[in-house]
Amino acid sequence: MSVSESLNSWFDTHIDSLPRVPPHEDQTIESAIYMLLEGLPVGITEYNVPYRSIPFKRSGPVGWTYFPATDTGSRLARISYRSPRPNVYIRALVKLVDCESDDDDLSYTVHENAVLTIDALTAYGKVSHRGDKQENKRQKLHVRH
Repeated sequence: MSVSESLNSWFDTHIDSLPRVPPHEDQTIESAIYMLLEGLPVGITEYNVPYRSIPFKRSGPVGWTYFPATDTGSRLARISYRSPRPNVYIRALVKLVDCESDDDDLSYTVHENAVLTIDALTAYGKVSHRGDKQENKRQKLHVRH
């Protein structure tokens, strides 16, 4: 099994194991996703959400990371989003299917569901050792094993 096929099978297994974002009776999926950011715990959380319902703005074409394609043409892509909360990073992992080739351009369709990752942990490491304080700029850590 190739790396790309392993990634696609991992994605299919992983997305089915994640909790879905269920809307309440009078709530849309978009508002349910915004509610995830309220009282967000420190850490990394993942959810299975409909791709077309993610309400955040993408970080532009630079925000896309493509993984190798399988023989059938499907592949995974990671998308970065602009977070409405500072120091919280939002990414989605999607499956691109139905590859069509037009000269040098490739065209894909995004699979219905995505793995939405909300990272409220990365910022704490940046604050600790990449802050603007002068005493942290050249600080070295020595780790004993």
